[in-house]
Amino acid sequence: MSEVAERHLRGPDISRVELGGEWPVLRRLVDLCVPHRWLLGPIVGLAVLAFLLEGIGIGLLIPLVDTLLESESAAGGSGPFNAAIRRLTELLPADYRLVSIAGLVFLLILLKTGVIYAHRALSAWLGSRVARELRDRLFRRTFEIGLLTVQRLGIGRLHNTIDAQVGRVAEALQSLTSIAASLAAGTVFFGLLLLISWPLTIAVIAGTSAISLAMMVVRRAAERFGRESVVASDTMSARIVETLTHHRLVLAMGTEPVEAARFARATDGLRRVLLRLEAWRGLVNPLGELLYLPLMFAVIGLGLALGLGLPALLAFLLLLYRLQRHLRELDRLRVELLGFAGPIEDVVTLLDLEDEAAPRSGSLEVDGFARSIRFEGVAFDYGDPESADLEGVSFEIPKGSVVALVGPSGAGKSTIVGLLYRFFDPTRGRILVDDVPLTALDLASWRQGLAFAGQDIELMRGSVRDNIAYGCPGLDDAAITAALRMAHADGIVDGLPDGLASEIGARGLSLSGGQRQRLSLARALLRRPTLLILDEATNALDADSEAIVLDRLQDLQRSTTTLVIAHRLQTVRHANLVVVLDAGRIVEIGPPATLIAGDGAFSRLWRRETAVGQTSSGGSPHA
Repeated sequence: MSEVAERHLRGPDISRVELGGEWPVLRRLVDLCVPHRWLLGPIVGLAVLAFLLEGIGIGLLIPLVDTLLESESAAGGSGPFNAAIRRLTELLPADYRLVSIAGLVFLLILLKTGVIYAHRALSAWLGSRVARELRDRLFRRTFEIGLLTVQRLGIGRLHNTIDAQVGRVAEALQSLTSIAASLAAGTVFFGLLLLISWPLTIAVIAGTSAISLAMMVVRRAAERFGRESVVASDTMSARIVETLTHHRLVLAMGTEPVEAARFARATDGLRRVLLRLEAWRGLVNPLGELLYLPLMFAVIGLGLALGLGLPALLAFLLLLYRLQRHLRELDRLRVELLGFAGPIEDVVTLLDLEDEAAPRSGSLEVDGFARSIRFEGVAFDYGDPESADLEGVSFEIPKGSVVALVGPSGAGKSTIVGLLYRFFDPTRGRILVDDVPLTALDLASWRQGLAFAGQDIELMRGSVRDNIAYGCPGLDDAAITAALRMAHADGIVDGLPDGLASEIGARGLSLSGGQRQRLSLARALLRRPTLLILDEATNALDADSEAIVLDRLQDLQRSTTTLVIAHRLQTVRHANLVVVLDAGRIVEIGPPATLIAGDGAFSRLWRRETAVGQTSSGGSPHA
């Protein structure tokens, strides 16, 4: 087996990357901020400035209490921070010292409030900007990986990643900036505590370290349930996408209670996981208060034993109180961040996904082809035993000809179309365009010369004009009207209230199947393609409409190369060449008249279809 075939069958690893721990999660979260990582520095700097202002304001309580008590005891003034604050306040007039210190404290609080606001505004801007750019990158990523990989991932999972999980990554980024703020507060307050009394601060460090270790159990539980929440969210999103995609089928089969029950199970699974996650998150604050309370009492006792004066001890306790609030917040945020490990891993998995089997564009610009498209020993394997495979397929599509692909469902007809569009490449063999390998051609310019109209009608939300001109910007209404006339769809537009500007709703479901099919055909014809691919493009039309469309297409086929896929053989009776497929192999090939006159597969299918048509309608195969 060739290396290409092995890569294709193996496929990319679509399992989620497990970052495995707090630091890898933090590192990848910071990586996702590119190109705005430089903002993290100012965000942290603003947090440091804010809490430094708060620390100085708290330190001013020492001379404030001294002034109120009219005390300047040596004990109350111990420590370099206390001495520095006292020297600062001694510069103030003695008669107005109390008012001056109170005013200075108020000014520091005012400045701190402004700095914190700037910190939060910058953090919010960073989060929203990163979320927007991540969604754009992930959306573009879905076009860069192979079509088969998109199908393996599933629309539900991709939708959930781009929508919900990116939103949770933005929340994680907010948690990260809050962690930076809490770390800044911790650093500032620890520094000030050391300046007031380093022995007492050492005891505080030992106590807070023990508390942080005790919180590790909570963090690990949050990380586990965070991952489970992504899986549960994917499951729910998949149920929504699948059910709404097949909404008509559900209504027709009367399976609304079944689908509602499936969705209820999915939402209940997500509810249970999120409840467990929030239960562990909610444990952080009460558990922190319970553990920090004994530490506060221990500090008071040790401070009195060390002979720390009342003003200094009061400032130390206030700083410690503010510090332990930030330490509790830091523990909560770390738990919260690990709860976001799953969404971060989900986003990172899609961004880092390497799909070696995805088609790579060649460099040769083309404008259609001049002679032929040739399949030489082409084989393809989906890697799924229930999917159609190709094996040793060789045939030619001459310029200006009509080639028909005929065969039962699963014979490989749609796979050939996928190979022509290079949604995937052959696992063996090659496709040549004017003797040049298809893989050497520029992918965008090659696809520009192709047009497809099929039984799976893909109309999008918007107006008739938007849908017909999709992929052909700049064409005027006259060109659009001509394409509609060619597809026998001009009467449809004439019957709509706003003509070409009429909205047709999601997937065009405000129109009938035949109307949608004719609009889809008009869209293909508007491209004026070098190769027009018709996959049962008229099977939803009534007999009269189909006859009109086929006659008009026959006129078009004199100047356009056409590949027709059909189950109704009457639609290919004017083809130049018929390729009969079965189980991924060519079983018969030749002009339709020759095959009908023979005794092969096509002849048997033709006689059977003709007999059924005569029995059901007195000889008319289109009844």
